[in-house]
Amino acid sequence: MTGDVLSTVAPALRAPSETVIGRVLAAVNHVPSNAADIASRCGLSRVAASHRLSSLVKRGRIQRVGYGLFTLSSSEVAVSVPTQALGRPQPVRDQILAFLTEPRQAFEVAAHTGRCTATITGHMRAMLKLNLVVRVGYGRYARPGSGSAPPSVDALIRPHPVCEKILVLLEETRNATEIAAQLQRPVGLVRDRLRAMQVRGLVRCIQPQVFIRIYKHEPDPIHSLAATTAA
Repeated sequence: MTGDVLSTVAPALRAPSETVIGRVLAAVNHVPSNAADIASRCGLSRVAASHRLSSLVKRGRIQRVGYGLFTLSSSEVAVSVPTQALGRPQPVRDQILAFLTEPRQAFEVAAHTGRCTATITGHMRAMLKLNLVVRVGYGRYARPGSGSAPPSVDALIRPHPVCEKILVLLEETRNATEIAAQLQRPVGLVRDRLRAMQVRGLVRCIQPQVFIRIYKHEPDPIHSLAATTAA
């Protein structure tokens, strides 16, 4: 009699969370299932089922055998599932890697995959952190070990047509006003570009607002003066 009473009262006294977890466990079987299927079996919303499934994974009562796939811990299905399956599928990333048979610009990859360049650039940044790609130039990427030579510092700098035109004009000494007139650009813009190019060691200011181009083989005048003084 006492046993019958306890068996009748026990479900009512059981914690609601344990009852729900029991339903989730009953819905999980030895065949990997996703959260949506498990939720429909145990009568829960997908969000509620996902929350319970995460809790059960942490407690070791079930295991994750793929992205969004769960099975009982006693199942041996996980042995045959590759490690890569535990990561979120990345179809865009897979398309990018398949297309990088040679170094390519981000806009080329964007055209091939049907995505905008900004989206591809975002994927490339993430892939750089994972060492899935390497940067071989500004906006240019390749797969690691593709044989591409390490890029120079200049190759990684964003190309700027105005700066290129300024360098051509500075084959001889010119002032900022003259350069602005030649390029038909505002003087303020040209001065800003010249200051930036001076910081990068591309031009040298020899008089107020007067500049000349620096070539790679030219010694740094400051270092040369210091070496002469020391001698």
